[in-house]
Amino acid sequence: MSEEKKLYWATPKDVMDEYQERFNFDFDPCPNPRPEGFDGLEVEWGNCNWVNPPFTGGVMKWVRKAIEQQELGKTSVIILPIYQSRATSILTLAGADVEFAGLIRWECLKTGEPNPCKDQDIQGCLLFKLEGK
Repeated sequence: MSEEKKLYWATPKDVMDEYQERFNFDFDPCPNPRPEGFDGLEVEWGNCNWVNPPFTGGVMKWVRKAIEQQELGKTSVIILPIYQSRATSILTLAGADVEFAGLIRWECLKTGEPNPCKDQDIQGCLLFKLEGK
């Protein structure tokens, strides 16, 4: 799929509001839309971070960065689809609390419309909380 036809998906507002209330994030290293020239892997993260990385091509970079930030005393909450088994293992070994986030119907970043896939095609997601040390 060409870059102009590729769709990007955002966390639904009601889900994000719930997580913001619960965790009180002060930084998002994977913002959408991403400011020009911004690279969340190259900057210092906040004290409590919401990490919703692109689910394809590079999840492990974000996992490693969250673990580095954990060592600096920073907390990260990472959402990933259940099929990210390697990331799940590494985050669990790093001491993350893990919970089922549910079947989230992501919203198209361009249109704001929910993903039109069939209910049975929605991927379950896990929420990992890495507490700063």
